[in-house]
Amino acid sequence: MIQSDEYLLNCYRYIEQNPLRAGMVQSPGQYLWSSYRHNALGEDDDLITEHASYTQLGTSKIARLNAYRDMLAESLDDDWLERIRKAHPGNRALGDSLFLAQLNGGIPKADHSPALSFGLV
Repeated sequence: MIQSDEYLLNCYRYIEQNPLRAGMVQSPGQYLWSSYRHNALGEDDDLITEHASYTQLGTSKIARLNAYRDMLAESLDDDWLERIRKAHPGNRALGDSLFLAQLNGGIPKADHSPALSFGLV
């Protein structure tokens, strides 16, 4: 679960920039399994469904492509990298501390659930 468009778009940046950080490619568009060529360059890809957060980047296709390229031109700062890396391995929610506290208060944890007891009849 991701809190907002800001968090989702930073996840896009994280994913698209991973091959760069790993030294696998020189630019995001070189990684064959990336959505970058669709989202930033406009290449058709039947496997990609554009999320509303992406479509809201611009009122036209050209505006969205430009906005996405501009967004990806900036590296994620260390704070965002840490937040996303912390949430990713355990499939944890990604958001600010208030959002996470609300989720934790509204979703009972397994270790706090009442134990079931089965008696013999």
